[in-house]
Amino acid sequence: MATAQQRALVCVGVLMCAVTSGSGAQASDRALPADTVTMARVEGEVTDAMSQKPVPGAEVTLAGTTLRTATDLNGRFRFRAVPPGRYAVGVKRLGYLPFVRDDVVVADAALVRVSLLLQPAAFRLAEVTIAPGSFSFLEGGPATRQTISRTAIETAPFGEDLFRAMNRLPGLSSGDYGAHFSIRGGRQDETLFLLDGLEIYEPFHLKDFDEGALSIIDVESIDGVELLTGGFPAHYGDKRSGVMSIASRTPKGDGTHLSLGISVTNAHALAEGTFADRRGSWLISGRSGFVDLLLGIINKKETKAPTYQDFFGTVRYALHPNHALAFNVLHAHDRYQFGINGTTGFNDTIRTRESANNQYGNSYAWLTLRSLVGSHLAVKSLASAGLVTATRQGDEHQVDVPLELYGVNGKRNFSVFGFKQDYTYQPWSRMILDWGIDLRSMHATFDWTNRVTANPDNPVPDTTGFYPRITRRSKNANGTTTGAYVSNRIQLFDPLTLELGLRYDRATYSHDRDWSPRLHALVRLSESSTLRAGWGHYRQRQGIADENAFDRLNQYFPSELSKQWTVGFEHRYADGGSLRAEAYHKAGSHLRPVLRNWKSGLNVFPESAEDRILVYPEASASKGVELY
Repeated sequence: MATAQQRALVCVGVLMCAVTSGSGAQASDRALPADTVTMARVEGEVTDAMSQKPVPGAEVTLAGTTLRTATDLNGRFRFRAVPPGRYAVGVKRLGYLPFVRDDVVVADAALVRVSLLLQPAAFRLAEVTIAPGSFSFLEGGPATRQTISRTAIETAPFGEDLFRAMNRLPGLSSGDYGAHFSIRGGRQDETLFLLDGLEIYEPFHLKDFDEGALSIIDVESIDGVELLTGGFPAHYGDKRSGVMSIASRTPKGDGTHLSLGISVTNAHALAEGTFADRRGSWLISGRSGFVDLLLGIINKKETKAPTYQDFFGTVRYALHPNHALAFNVLHAHDRYQFGINGTTGFNDTIRTRESANNQYGNSYAWLTLRSLVGSHLAVKSLASAGLVTATRQGDEHQVDVPLELYGVNGKRNFSVFGFKQDYTYQPWSRMILDWGIDLRSMHATFDWTNRVTANPDNPVPDTTGFYPRITRRSKNANGTTTGAYVSNRIQLFDPLTLELGLRYDRATYSHDRDWSPRLHALVRLSESSTLRAGWGHYRQRQGIADENAFDRLNQYFPSELSKQWTVGFEHRYADGGSLRAEAYHKAGSHLRPVLRNWKSGLNVFPESAEDRILVYPEASASKGVELY
């Protein structure tokens, strides 16, 4: 029976990807006359012997015949019309040791199932981490890669929160209240947050507490996290310090499951299951916070506590053995409403009443198509839409006289539509070529009024004419961004691997057009010791919804630049322990002005405080040595 190779272009919404139908079976040289033989089938799966995960794109052959095929995304393969006989089944895949099973007996008209385990090669170019400063946790991989356990994250102070546990890693620091963290001296906004490949712009609950006290991603809905604190590759752009890439949980394939939980700060629920004869799976997770219990414990009952909710859902379906579709939804909502009594003036002699009614929203929906084209090319296509909103109202006024001290009233909306594609091509075991493009259309509106009517520290009426200070801002901004990259990872010699990358980023609203070269090297000193080094340019443009761009300067500044040099040494011991040491140097330039409050402490409306200042940094430098 003759072979047929069919290739077609499949369009799923706005997703486009080359689709290849599997190889058909070819005529066997053991075929007997059709009137005496009834053909059989041979089916099976190929699995990674270490991780127990399926191995896609593996070449499977039947020795002594011309039959050959490739495993799909689930590691499965199938031979049709196999004549009876005894066969040796061989399997090959880049990054694995070849394997042959020679005891497969095929009977007349039988269905034979075969399970094959592949042992990873000592050096797998696709899996090895080239760039320094990489941490993985929560994953099911080898224990030597884990740096924070799930238990450690679930017991993090205040909320079993993923982000609040990050400050346990070297090079990271955070404040007393917020879940934000900075990497190696960078600002808190210099980290790229990704969930299943989608950028999450404001991934924090309780934004009135140091710009976010908890993450909007439930740790129960997470399978794995990769944190890059050093020079990350050209695949990632528009951030100067680090990348946090989160993979959502894979639904279980053995029926429907429901779990419920409660803590001091929230209640959560998670459900998961399968459909369509296990070709599809689904998972939903939700949380609702009740921080009022915590405030009651610390005797803050007069303050109405902030409330928050978040929801994550994913549906996954195998369109074809080599094409898997996933639809994800993430939504988060916060509200902070209160009215409290206070004091101000000299020695706090004036009684005041302060109130606030703030709401925040964060919503995303994205569709992802993963495709395997042959055994050497993988394609990932992603179309997305997002909406980030903020409404803030508040004031403080004297109780005895009708005098307002300050007042804030405003709203901000930010919407984004995006499409991106990533390609990975591995023609042979010593080279991998990556390239991709990221297109986004953005719209931001800002309508804000800030009133400072009197000096809060001086009860005497102002006679200088400085007060009242009333500022109004209203703006609509539209723009597009383009990101493109190419990266080549090549093993020049057995101990030396290089990764050369180049990235281009463009933004119409800020007129940025930036090129970012990057270079990483890995030297395997021995089976247990490695040396990594990295150098690169990292650009970060001003966000279209950045409130600083709507403030007194009312403009977008050119992108900031960070030049980084990193070198690291790692040694793994036979008992599973490891030692890491890294040295880094970061130099920042082309820095834009930032608004800050120079006093410490929480402030729900920092823009109305008397300590608000505009800072013009000229340059920044950060260097250090980390031991882990």
